[in-house]
Amino acid sequence: MNKKTLIEETLIGLKVEITEARCRGYIGLKGRIVDETKNTFLLENDRIRRIPKKDVKFRFITSNGRDMELNGSMLIHRPEDRIKKIG
Repeated sequence: MNKKTLIEETLIGLKVEITEARCRGYIGLKGRIVDETKNTFLLENDRIRRIPKKDVKFRFITSNGRDMELNGSMLIHRPEDRIKKIG
């Protein structure tokens, strides 16, 4: 899986870690994406947190165990529109 195919896939269910963020409190957060909107992810760890996509860099752990980093700005679309736009 490469970045293009990751962007085209549904991200719900993937494990993710925040590696960079404008809000320093987000850095280092890890969890599983349980929902996605145009501008945010709902991240579940010890609780559910709404994380903005803008100004955040995410490290996704794919189903084959590979790590892949993406800037959240590349993901600012409704999931169904992102798949159409890239595909």
